[in-house]
Amino acid sequence: MKYFLPMSTVIVAALGILVPKSQACTRNFPTYTVKSDFKVRVSYQGKPLSGIEVEIKREIREPEFHFETVVWNRTNDSGELLVQHLPAGTYFIETRHAEVAGGEAAELNVSDSPDALSELGLHWPAHTIFTLREIKGILAAERDPSDPFEKSNPLTDASVLLMDALSGRQIGATVSDDHGNFGFAPSVAYTFCAFQSGV
Repeated sequence: MKYFLPMSTVIVAALGILVPKSQACTRNFPTYTVKSDFKVRVSYQGKPLSGIEVEIKREIREPEFHFETVVWNRTNDSGELLVQHLPAGTYFIETRHAEVAGGEAAELNVSDSPDALSELGLHWPAHTIFTLREIKGILAAERDPSDPFEKSNPLTDASVLLMDALSGRQIGATVSDDHGNFGFAPSVAYTFCAFQSGV
């Protein structure tokens, strides 16, 4: 199985995650109403995950629209993080680990509404999982999205790293050939998911 990837590619395996860093794309995120104090639970297939980074940014509209990080911490041994004393407002929450975004992000409305949540469950990673014994691909330069007929040029002599997604430990490295091809053939099966992450 081969994947055509843009430049600046990192492959993370064993939950192994194929992560091409490319241009940002427009996405719609779910919105949750939460209390000022609430608990975040992060899991994978029902198993709590410790050490997962949770970042919460507040939406600032004036004088210029931007996001400001108000919470950044890691889940405990039970896969939980307690968030306290968030002022009312609109926020954005995302999980990541080993420099890999969880893919499951959400908008938060902090409110004293009786229907507001006291617990919020998130997953990492939150993408389709594949299992295979060999990872191959072709590194290619990004094309101009305004020109659908433009051909991608292969990236040669590009370093590609294979990382353990849970520990962040490097477990493999290779270099793309003259045609942009790269490959890993680990002795055991790795599970990975492929997704695109905006820079």
